[in-house]
Amino acid sequence: MVKTYLDSIINSTESPLSYDPEVENTYTNIISSLAPVLEENHQLIYKGVLERLIEQNDLHEIFTPKADNGFAITHKLSGHGLVYFMQEMLADKYITLAGKTAIVSGSDPLALHTMTKLHELKVKILGCSDDAGVIHDPYGIDLSLIKRIKSDQTTSLEHYLLSYPDAIYIKNPSVIWHIPCQIALACSPEIALTNNDVIKLVEGGCIALVEGNDLSTSSKNIQYLINNNVLYSPFKATDLTSITSSEASILTDYKLESIMKKTYTTCKTLANKYGYRDHLSIGANIARFEQASRLLIN
Repeated sequence: MVKTYLDSIINSTESPLSYDPEVENTYTNIISSLAPVLEENHQLIYKGVLERLIEQNDLHEIFTPKADNGFAITHKLSGHGLVYFMQEMLADKYITLAGKTAIVSGSDPLALHTMTKLHELKVKILGCSDDAGVIHDPYGIDLSLIKRIKSDQTTSLEHYLLSYPDAIYIKNPSVIWHIPCQIALACSPEIALTNNDVIKLVEGGCIALVEGNDLSTSSKNIQYLINNNVLYSPFKATDLTSITSSEASILTDYKLESIMKKTYTTCKTLANKYGYRDHLSIGANIARFEQASRLLIN
């Protein structure tokens, strides 16, 4: 089925091209991420198409965040979009987001906007992290206090204990994944997911994990989560960095929620179509490639 689709665009490809190392790395990463979708002998078809896109400078446009001055807007959109994607992912399984317990890796602007939207939707946030450690409040973190602490990025989350001495602070950012929770949102690119981390998430009762930054989570760990009935979405599925400031300035919260619903449906539908039921990571890979190939065809 994959080959049939690719045959429809193979005539548009050209011979291998030379390009700068930065773009080559981007290209190599994309080819690697597409590996689960194809049989090995079909990689050459993808390679030809993507090399043509590189020549046209379309590949960087699609797979690399645009240079833009609206970073604050982007962080807000990305954070809220991440939560809306999580909400849709759960709703598809007849699970409500409200009332769930959550952990969020990071405490930068993206993580803070993510936690703000979670709080608005009645989710109890049990912990967040920074580059030095993790704060865990079993009663639910005081988000307004976290925001005040992190108004200065050099201030450690350990200061939370001055107001809430019963909370727990651990000087190890990776411990964020070990806090028992129902949903997890990965906003910090520095805190990866190891084999032990995904085991701890499953043991802690996690039912859904959404990435708001590229953690380069291994296919083995993704499959472990899926095999243990944890809903998983990669960063490529929720990435909104291609939206410009002018577009973002007129994008309402309602429209953003609609976009994430559509994005979820697209990833799920494509994964199911090619025989990878509910494997949103593969669905997102196919969606990105189809987006690129449509540019080539047109």
